[in-house]
Amino acid sequence: MMYDEEEVDIAAAMAKRRAWVSDEEMRSLGLERATGLHSASGSETYVDQARRILRENAPMAASSLVRLARYAETETVRLRASIEILNRVENAGGGTDGREPWAEVYDQVLSTTDVEKFANGSK
Repeated sequence: MMYDEEEVDIAAAMAKRRAWVSDEEMRSLGLERATGLHSASGSETYVDQARRILRENAPMAASSLVRLARYAETETVRLRASIEILNRVENAGGGTDGREPWAEVYDQVLSTTDVEKFANGSK
């Protein structure tokens, strides 16, 4: 049987997905959906189920993001995780100056003068 290149790519992607999401987890989602939550409008939709799962796992995801911000091996990962945390906190609380939430922190941590001193070898 001959497969075209696109079918092979799709099959490879599905195989990777299966490696990431176990068959047990897929069965669990199906069982949860079959016996799951109901509202006045009927059974929980796939989108409602996904939103609920994300809400239920938000504390773990937040904890993982904080752990990356604190302990990641590379400075780039720590910075990106920190910026993501600050952006999410800002979106939840709302800022007044119109800048990115990390801008004020960045201003306080590193000024242009500090960068110039560091670049010139001064302390």
